[in-house]
Amino acid sequence: MRGHIRKRGTKYAIVVDVGYHANGKRKQKWFSGYSTKAAAEKDLPGLVQKLQEGTYVEPSTMALEKYLEHWYKIKVDSVASSTAKLYTSLIHKQIVPFIGHIPMHQLKPMHIEKLYQTLRNEEGLSGTTVNKVHGLLRKALDDAYKKNYVIDNVALKVDPPKRSDKEMAYWTKEESRLFLDAIADDSHYLFFFLALATGMRPGEILGLKWEDVDTEEQQLYVRRTLTRDMELKAPKTKTSQRVISLDEHTMSALKKHGLQQKEMKMRNKKIYTEQGLIFATSNGTPISHRNILRTWYRRTKPLFESEAVRPIRMYDLRHTHASLLLKANVHPKIVSERLGHSSVRMTLDTYSHVIPSLQKEVAEKFGHALFGEG
Repeated sequence: MRGHIRKRGTKYAIVVDVGYHANGKRKQKWFSGYSTKAAAEKDLPGLVQKLQEGTYVEPSTMALEKYLEHWYKIKVDSVASSTAKLYTSLIHKQIVPFIGHIPMHQLKPMHIEKLYQTLRNEEGLSGTTVNKVHGLLRKALDDAYKKNYVIDNVALKVDPPKRSDKEMAYWTKEESRLFLDAIADDSHYLFFFLALATGMRPGEILGLKWEDVDTEEQQLYVRRTLTRDMELKAPKTKTSQRVISLDEHTMSALKKHGLQQKEMKMRNKKIYTEQGLIFATSNGTPISHRNILRTWYRRTKPLFESEAVRPIRMYDLRHTHASLLLKANVHPKIVSERLGHSSVRMTLDTYSHVIPSLQKEVAEKFGHALFGEG
């Protein structure tokens, strides 16, 4: 059994001789749609081998919509609930309405390119969202290729959309203090205090237990996170499991919160179930992300409207922590460890907005060191 490459118009095809007809003419099998000769040559040996072994399966004629439904049912139990919700949204809102009707074996790179253009230019979606659509299609079609539903993963032939470039938002130390002073009487005060003082993610703060606080060493251990589905789970990566040193102000705020929580437990001892959580409801259960967000919107609205502080997202408290540390000349390696980043490079890439001012300061210090007096 032999195969060769043939050009048809602007595309390339793999042609494999699979035998002879009764009249003696060669029987050939065509695999069309390759954009480059190199791509066809890459697949040629594998296709010939599968045909010889009898393991080749015809590409599926099912519509992309049906395949994605099948793929989702397989994936849903192996991914986080938040990821499953994202997949559902991307499939039913951004993919199926536009290219879901196309049969799998007829799906081409141009279909995907047109989809991205439509989502950006007509639907007004951000580059970040369209990039997520690309990621899902790449994964789904990769599985389809491995199971012989398609002859290749056409999503790999399309350049991924660029993510949206958003200017990093963060507060100055003056704005941070003003915010904390404004919410000092709030029952969720410590949550926002820790977000600014440690740079922890919201789920990590809500998952804290008193056993995670070392009062002697003034350290806090990040061992779990509270998901949006109210499940306490270990952080996704090893670097997220970390130790964060605390200053005296933060330790004092923790102790004050602990005393207030003891008083609440006494008042609600008949319904309180002890789980050891630092942030707990009146009956001892975890506090939801939604509850914290409601407090954030309620307490920041008057501050934003009066222009006392610049409008930022709650998650930007983490960015504020990192930016203030870098501006205070704390080494990026230490900042990276506090944030639980996978690498220092990730920290520097994320907070590049701080670097120009640091570069200027370093240049001035070098000039003084080399040419200054003493």
